[in-house]
Amino acid sequence: MRLPIVIGIGIGISFSVSSLIASNSSPSVNSKEVTMISPKEAPQSSAVVSKNMARYHMGTILEKFDPETRYYLPDLSAVAWLDEDDTTLCTIPTGKQWYLISLDSPTLIQNFSIAAESLTGKITLYASDQKAVPGAKTWVPLLRAASAQDLKEKQSQKPLYSFTRYVLLEADLLQPAEVSSLYLFTDSDASTFRLVKRPESSRFTDKAGPFYKDPKGQVNFAGKYARNTDGSENDNLAKMTDESPESAGSLDQKPMVIDLKETRQLERFSVFAEKKKGMMSISLEEDRAVPAPISTSFIPEGVRMLLGVGWQKWGGMLVQSIGGETKISTAMNRSIPFDGSTDRFSIQVPVTPCRYLTMTWASGENPPAPIQIKNFSAMGYVSLNEFQVNRTVGALVGNSKGVAVDAASSSNSSTTETSGSTSGSTSLGNLTIQTEESLDLPPVVPVSN
Repeated sequence: MRLPIVIGIGIGISFSVSSLIASNSSPSVNSKEVTMISPKEAPQSSAVVSKNMARYHMGTILEKFDPETRYYLPDLSAVAWLDEDDTTLCTIPTGKQWYLISLDSPTLIQNFSIAAESLTGKITLYASDQKAVPGAKTWVPLLRAASAQDLKEKQSQKPLYSFTRYVLLEADLLQPAEVSSLYLFTDSDASTFRLVKRPESSRFTDKAGPFYKDPKGQVNFAGKYARNTDGSENDNLAKMTDESPESAGSLDQKPMVIDLKETRQLERFSVFAEKKKGMMSISLEEDRAVPAPISTSFIPEGVRMLLGVGWQKWGGMLVQSIGGETKISTAMNRSIPFDGSTDRFSIQVPVTPCRYLTMTWASGENPPAPIQIKNFSAMGYVSLNEFQVNRTVGALVGNSKGVAVDAASSSNSSTTETSGSTSGSTSLGNLTIQTEESLDLPPVVPVSN
C-alpha cells in the first residue's frame, strides 16, 4: 500500500529482542576489510549520472537504531525513503538518529545525497563490511559532520569511493526534516542496469521487514534501468529519469514522448520539480502513431475533413486506417495542476496498459516559462519477489553501454576471495562475472571533511 500522506516515525514499536539476529551487536572484525579507494584509483566510467543503490528494487533495506535495546529495528522511514515515489515523506526527528542502510552485496559507493523539504544540522556517514552498533570501531567514516543543507539534493563535494556492504547514516538535525529519498550513488549510470524477472521466486518481502507491503512504487518504468536505454537520448528526458535530484530536465508546451520499450501496467505518477504554477498533461498510449494511408470509408463525414495521413487526434481518440480498415484506440489523458506552493505532486489513475507517455507543460505564469523537473516516475505494481534490477556486464567494466545479463546465468557461479584480492570470479548482487586476473585493492584510507 502506498503512503498517501506524510508519515511520522514517532510510533511505538514492540519487538521481542530475542527474535532479533545476533548480528545487530557489535562484531569483532577488522575495519581494514572496508575498502576505501582514492579518487585517482577509482574506476573510470563513461556514465553520466550514477545509479542510486538506496532502493528496494536493488535489494537494499533500512533499519533504525534503538538506543534502549541497542538493536536495529524495522522503521516506517524505509517505505518512504527507498521507493520511487517522491511524494512519500517520513520525518527525521531532531537530535542524533542512526539509520543502517544494508546493501544487497558489497558495492562501490561513490557519493551521497538526501532529498528533503528542509535540512538543518549535520550528517555523518560510516561504512563497514558487517553490522555494528553506532560507535563501534569497525565503522570507517566517509563524511564527518557534513552540513545537511549542503547535501540536500546535492552530492558531497568530496567523493566517497568506498567498497562496502553497510552504510550508517548519523543525522544530528536542529529541526525535524521531512525526507522523501536517500541516495547512495554507485559508479555506473542507471542505463547500465536492467529490470529482469528472477530465475526463481525470492522472499524479499520478508527481508524488507514488517512495514514493507510490496506496494506500487518500487519500480519507475520511466527510469533508465526499466526502459533499457543505452544512455543516448534527449538530454532533458535523461535528466528527468536519471535518479539524481541534482539534475533537472526542462519541459514546455512541446510534447515530450517517453518510450517505455514495452507495454507496462501504470497506475501512479509522481513529479519532483521546481515550484511553479501551471498544468502538466500526461497522455498514456499503448500504440504509437505511425504514418499510414487513410481510408475515409469508415469515418463520419464530419471527421473526414480533419484527417490527413497516419494517426490523428480527434476528441481524445486516436484514429488510423491501415489496409482500408479504420482503427480507433483511446488515449488516456490526465492533468496534474501545479499551484506553486510545493515541488512534489502525484496522481493516481486506473490501471492502464501503456508503452508511450507524452508529457506537455502549460505555464500559468506571465510570461510563460518551462518547468524544471528533477524526477518523473511512472509506477505500477511489481513484485520484488519476482523481479529484480541487475547490473549489466558493461557496468562492471566502466562501459555505460553494457550488455544485459540473464540473472539465471549467474545463479551457479562461485566467488573466491582472499585478503586484498579477488580471483576466479567476482560476485556483485545477483550477477557474477568471471575474472582472469586478481584484483589488488588499496589499503583502508579514511576520508574526512
